[in-house]
Amino acid sequence: MINRHLTKEIQKRLENRKPIILFGPRQVGKTTLIRDLLNNYPGKTLAMNGDEADIRDMLRTPTSTMLKNLTAGYKLVFIDEAQKIDGIGNVIKLFCRQHTGCESDSDRFVVLCSCG
Repeated sequence: MINRHLTKEIQKRLENRKPIILFGPRQVGKTTLIRDLLNNYPGKTLAMNGDEADIRDMLRTPTSTMLKNLTAGYKLVFIDEAQKIDGIGNVIKLFCRQHTGCESDSDRFVVLCSCG
């Protein structure tokens, strides 16, 4: 594994329970970086990919209840290729509103977007 400068910074920021949005050009290693973190994360993780039509459809018009049910039992939620999901900003807002300042099961959120 390549030791990446961002790995420790992201691990540190995961502790504060605010969403992490990582974006950058295609093929620079964003997904690899996060997958390495997920593999070493001590809690249960949920990984979704905006390339998948069913994921895009499910997250297109989310409700707080749907997000709560979807993320129940997971300590870290990860959405790759999030830029392909219409209304992803609303998903992030609902997730944060639901989980900020509470002792919920799923309380960490990472979003990856490619630009270009």
